[in-house]
Amino acid sequence: MADRDTLGGTTSTVAEPTVSRTHEGGETLRAGGLARGMTIDHYVVLECIGEGGMGVVYSAYDYTLDRKVALKLMHETRGLTGRQRLVREARALAKLSHPNVVTVYEVGRHADELFVAMELVEGVTVRAWSAEMPRSWREVVAVFRRAGEGLAAAHAAGVIHRDIKPDNIFIDDAGAVRVGDFGVAMLRGGEPDDEAGTRDSPVMLTRPGATVGTPAYMAPEQLRGDPEIDGRADQFGFCVALHEALYGERPFAGETEGELLAASDRGQLRDPADRAVPGWLRRIVVRGLAARPDDRYPSISELVAALGGNPRATTLRWSLVGGALALIAVGVAGVTLAADAKTLPCRDAERRLAGIWDAPRRAAIHAAFLASSAPIASDTWSRVDRVLDGKARALTAMRTEACEATHVRGEQSAALLDLRMECLDNHLADLRALTDVFLIADAATVATAATAARAVEGPEACANAIALRDGGQQASDPAAPARRERLAQIRAQLLTGKDASVLALGKALVTEAVAVGDRRVEAAVQTAIGGALVRRRELAGAEAALYRAIAAAAASHDGRVAARAWLDLVSLATERVHYDEAHRIALATAGAIENIGGDPPLEGSLAESLGVLYQREGKLAEARAQLQRAISILERHYGRDHYRLATPLQRLAGVAQAGGSRDEAVLLSRRAREGLAHELGPDAPEVLTLRFVEGAALLEAGKPTEAMASFQRTLADAERTKLSDRRVIAMPHMNMGIIQRDAGRLAEARAFMQRAIAIHTEVSGPDSLAVAKTRSSLAFVLIDLGRLDDALAELERTITIQDKLLGPDHPTLALALGLRGTVWMMKDDAARGLGSLERAVSLTKRAGQACDPNLCFWLARALTATGGDRSRARALLTEARAGYAAAGNAEGTAAVNAWVARSKQGARK
Repeated sequence: MADRDTLGGTTSTVAEPTVSRTHEGGETLRAGGLARGMTIDHYVVLECIGEGGMGVVYSAYDYTLDRKVALKLMHETRGLTGRQRLVREARALAKLSHPNVVTVYEVGRHADELFVAMELVEGVTVRAWSAEMPRSWREVVAVFRRAGEGLAAAHAAGVIHRDIKPDNIFIDDAGAVRVGDFGVAMLRGGEPDDEAGTRDSPVMLTRPGATVGTPAYMAPEQLRGDPEIDGRADQFGFCVALHEALYGERPFAGETEGELLAASDRGQLRDPADRAVPGWLRRIVVRGLAARPDDRYPSISELVAALGGNPRATTLRWSLVGGALALIAVGVAGVTLAADAKTLPCRDAERRLAGIWDAPRRAAIHAAFLASSAPIASDTWSRVDRVLDGKARALTAMRTEACEATHVRGEQSAALLDLRMECLDNHLADLRALTDVFLIADAATVATAATAARAVEGPEACANAIALRDGGQQASDPAAPARRERLAQIRAQLLTGKDASVLALGKALVTEAVAVGDRRVEAAVQTAIGGALVRRRELAGAEAALYRAIAAAAASHDGRVAARAWLDLVSLATERVHYDEAHRIALATAGAIENIGGDPPLEGSLAESLGVLYQREGKLAEARAQLQRAISILERHYGRDHYRLATPLQRLAGVAQAGGSRDEAVLLSRRAREGLAHELGPDAPEVLTLRFVEGAALLEAGKPTEAMASFQRTLADAERTKLSDRRVIAMPHMNMGIIQRDAGRLAEARAFMQRAIAIHTEVSGPDSLAVAKTRSSLAFVLIDLGRLDDALAELERTITIQDKLLGPDHPTLALALGLRGTVWMMKDDAARGLGSLERAVSLTKRAGQACDPNLCFWLARALTATGGDRSRARALLTEARAGYAAAGNAEGTAAVNAWVARSKQGARK
């Protein structure tokens, strides 16, 4: 039973990939040379489920891990052997960890042949899915966006697929999309493996022909056999498949590779079938089908972004990244803006920042920061100034672009313009509310300012036409603008940690919104109230508020607010140990995010929450996969060093530590801390907290000297910067006490623990979880000192607090309960010890975790001493031995064996 305050954990779901099921004509293939029931390594063959150019695919049962898998057994082929291709496929896939990509378990050998074991999920190919029934263009785009995300992950790992087609994109029974069959994949920078073939000979256009890949979906450079191709070749095949799904036919006519190459080189596309596919979507597809790679999108990621629902996604991104550069580009193109009267209505965007983010306002906020006397005020101001200035310029640029899209370029309806302007006005109100708080900043506000400035939303969502059109209209009664201003004030209070204000202001605004039927404001306020209640650990009230938010959001068609509320509920259910419910809510969350056309920050947060969930369930592999996915999504959206990555990196460090990868945990926690320091400054409270986390990782990695140095520096910096969050001071004290205890300096250890309890009591009250956790750590020290009654007293207080705040079934109670049972055993009171130990083991098992070997050992002893079930006691001893062996704890194993020997000797006497 560990007593360290170490790394946290948070979670997400792993999607299971699919493999090809049938031959191109839909006819089930015969099973080659393998019969049902044959054993290959630790797999039992079940049935043949498909065949391709590389080999036959079987479903099989892995009896070592109790799961069904897909086994691909290779074929020999001309030129480059199937064996070599199979090895390449496994190596390529092993580089990937993404929910939209098939995952490989292992490569093995059967007789003289190789096989690959992959995840198996029941589902259909996109070709079969398209044939089932007519699909709307929105359904098609939703599927292909997910496939594109998987392909982008492959490209990021250096893998080019080279055979993208409808038969290699799969949809499982839950609707998740996977890209599979990387059998002809090429690692970037490697040599292509095309076989020689006759280019103008007739080929079957829906299966591999003379070249590696499928000619009907191959880019011109691939058909020509160019020695170097890149991800833009996959983009071409992707767009051929997308064209086919949208229009019911491929874009280029031709029966031979030569005919296909001629048609694609000339850009000779078929006239589209009479389908309701919007023009902006066709333009995206046509660009991806350009004959020259340089004329396509620079990457599949940018093509996927363009498919996000905004007819002018690329233009909008230009505006966000650099509105000034866009205007220069227009001028270079020969348009003199000053001379064109049509542009004048779009030139007043900057004036809307007056009194919100202009020179006088900035000067006043700067003065308020300095007047707070916070030692970090100057550094924090420079960071806040830079971040808010960027968001203000983005607001201005998007307002200008939105206006010109309607009034200058004529490519956007007036109705969509109104929706975008309404969205931008709301973001402007959020900016005003936050700067209002900064105008009266005290030291506590300064401490949260850098994070709040980054967390206030930018205008990116105002470019999502799907979300805006589906988001309903705001209330338009005379008091509606005032309600929206008050909503912005509540959001600003939430960002700066003023939870009491959020609850007071929120309650009043909800009452008014309900009275007038403003469900949209009601939904947003209830979401903020839920967030504040979570921070105050009023979890039941938070849950009620979030469900009210979802109901109001549904009534007002505000999909974005609904998605955020669902996301918060995933974490809330996890915290309340309602794991099955958390998984169900996660499914609803994923659907809510997809309903608004996708949202990378929300998708990253969902993956992170699922990572926490899996870790709490003891499923470390799934937790790791989801946290890595979260980090990948957020890196692509924000960049490698963005502050938003700190939390999932910290979570991943916790998973690494729990899995025994302690050095990896140190590196991950250090990266989290350094990335946060880059954005918030080295003395920000969040950075000092992560330095403590890094010290905890060092301690777990067996580096107490480095850990102590980290804790001491944290305390010194907290003192120097007059850190207002004294919890950051309490946490190092507890772990410094642990270091002293491990060194045998028990008096010093006890003093550190008592200091930590005093600080936590001062900050959070005597009945807080932080106090409870530290009391349980103090109990270890008191046991070592031989003060068993004092240890019991600390443990009773711990259990009382945790039972009240977490509920009697929370697995966190297992540590204190187990320790209390152990102390009763040490006091030779097995009857009392048995009850505590039974409850501790029960909570551990219920949470899906293995029994701690110490708990198993002591419970076996308690059962024996009280005349309990001897067969169960023997099973517990076996489990204890296994746990000690897995942890490399020879002492523990020896203690079990010695106790068993003594028991047998006593029984003989």
